[in-house]
Amino acid sequence: MARSNTANVKFDVREVERLAKDLSKLSGETIGAVTVTALNQAIDSAYELSRERMNAGINLDDPYLKRFMEVRPATAGRPVATLTTEGRQTRLAKFS
Repeated sequence: MARSNTANVKFDVREVERLAKDLSKLSGETIGAVTVTALNQAIDSAYELSRERMNAGINLDDPYLKRFMEVRPATAGRPVATLTTEGRQTRLAKFS
């Protein structure tokens, strides 16, 4: 007797449909603001983590490192956050 290789799969998409409906209510302004917030949270984390790792790896104190590092946060008009060091302007992280 031949064996069937079929299966019945049922998906409940009500929650996906509700999510799509909710997302369609968001304005571009709201999405932009959320994006800027997320970018700035990411760059702040990168700043903290990079200093922590440099302190551990090259034994420089935190106040010294802070003098040579700059965080440029994202804004609504410029949705790019950057972390650079003074001097050669070595980019340590970029989120966009």
